[in-house]
Amino acid sequence: MNDKEEMIIVNDNQDLIVINQLPVISEQLDKVKAEIQRRTAFADTVTVSEENRQEIKKMRAAMNAEKSRLDEVYKTALEKVIAPIQAVQDKYKDCVGLYTKANSQLKAKIDVIEDGLKLAKETSVKEYFEELVTAKNIDFISFEQLGLKITLSVSEKKLKEQVNNIVERVATDLKAIDIQEDKEEILVEYKKHLNVSEAVSSVAARHKAIQAEKERKIKQEEQRAKRIAVAQAVEEVARQQAQVQSGSDNVKPVKTVKEPVHVEQQLTPPQVEVNKYPFNFSAYIEATSKDEAIEKLREFKLKLIKFMESEGVHYGK
Repeated sequence: MNDKEEMIIVNDNQDLIVINQLPVISEQLDKVKAEIQRRTAFADTVTVSEENRQEIKKMRAAMNAEKSRLDEVYKTALEKVIAPIQAVQDKYKDCVGLYTKANSQLKAKIDVIEDGLKLAKETSVKEYFEELVTAKNIDFISFEQLGLKITLSVSEKKLKEQVNNIVERVATDLKAIDIQEDKEEILVEYKKHLNVSEAVSSVAARHKAIQAEKERKIKQEEQRAKRIAVAQAVEEVARQQAQVQSGSDNVKPVKTVKEPVHVEQQLTPPQVEVNKYPFNFSAYIEATSKDEAIEKLREFKLKLIKFMESEGVHYGK
């Protein structure tokens, strides 16, 4: 076949498939429809009970048998109508199958040529890319990373322009990265996606997260040190109080002397003699500076005084 034939087989043969006569089907379904409606109408209103259950089941079986016979009549008639159509379909499929086979064969042969043309174009563009990155001293990007779509419709010149633009952009990005404070980290991120702004943002976010974690740990340690200091101070107060109580026999109490009062002149209950036992104790505060120690002492002093008074230990003279 050549181009001049223009597929004249179909154009000049309009009678390849001709319907001589449409199927003429005679049926009597309208006549039996009224009878079917009459015989099945009871199903909508009948009440099934234990007494009539068996009779209703027989009626249902009879209706199913009639339906099956009607199905068989319909299928037989339909097969007779479809038979000539099926024969035409089979012959039609044989004919178009020849076109399908030829089309696949031609496509495979065309693809061989076009794939070769695209490969040659890709090879030339890739060689140009390698020359550029070598000249720019860029050794971390591959030709595949460029994402070029090499087709027959895109010229080799256009593809090389795209390659040049990408390589120049990378060279400019590298200069911008080189003046950054964290250039090594940024370069590592940049190599992943060739996006300098995203690389800078990623490194900055990581540094921020690391700093936040350091500050969290420092604050956590400071809180822990405060709790330990409070606990140690409370323990020391309790220890000193225990020492005072155990050594009270060796301490000379300061007595409050009361004047004798005649019984007949006493108007109030007698006062109980109260003794005061003075004692001292020392403690220290862990801090990074004197100001910090003073601030901690201010926070802790009220708690300590309150605790001491609750145990009968008074602060001051």
